[in-house]
Amino acid sequence: MHFLPLTLATIAADLALDETLLQAAEAGTIGEVLRVWERPEPAIVLGAAGRLDADVDRDRATAQGLELARRCSGGGTVVLGPGCLCFSLILRLDRHPDLGSVVGANRWIMTQVARQVSTPAMTVDFRGSSDLAVGERKVGGSAQRRARRYLLHHGTLLLELDLELLASLREPTRRPDYRGDRLHLDFVTQLAMPASEVAQRLRAGWGATEPLPAEAVPLTAAQGLVESKYATREWVERL
Repeated sequence: MHFLPLTLATIAADLALDETLLQAAEAGTIGEVLRVWERPEPAIVLGAAGRLDADVDRDRATAQGLELARRCSGGGTVVLGPGCLCFSLILRLDRHPDLGSVVGANRWIMTQVARQVSTPAMTVDFRGSSDLAVGERKVGGSAQRRARRYLLHHGTLLLELDLELLASLREPTRRPDYRGDRLHLDFVTQLAMPASEVAQRLRAGWGATEPLPAEAVPLTAAQGLVESKYATREWVERL
């Protein structure tokens, strides 16, 4: 597996790059990839089917300086920014039998990640349908986009994000059982681990031993998707 520690200039570009990595894998120009990235400014990212006004308090988001974006994978609406480490996995669907379904892939991938970031002092577990938690409090989430031979798995890990930014998210109507009726700030916590160590643990756990060569990173294709899709209001506000 290749390793790509790369954050681009905008949230739109970061999301476009992940989609083009999946496309490149499908086309056979690259193989499996672990990418880690962390936005230097806060943003709200909706899932592909997320409904903007149902998920986001737009006035509060504007007041908090949160940019709005939408990714190509499913899942719920999240806040990214400094202190939230993002990881993107491009995996072959034939790597493991559980990757044959969305439910199985979420469970299998996030169980691996839970083991990779757990320590003797802090056990991380897979919870709900796609979460990671310490005890009863969420520290990470995930979403998928599936193609014919590969999948894209988006994951987030809370390390030292300003949790007050979560006030721009409306409370969801669909909740995992372990959440109960808790509000955002009562439901989440953060890993006591620096981003550099988390990235090293993920890299070791997935065997991402080789850097992805610069010439293999589909930056031109990503920029094309930024202009045609990710930076457009038609995409961000489509639902």
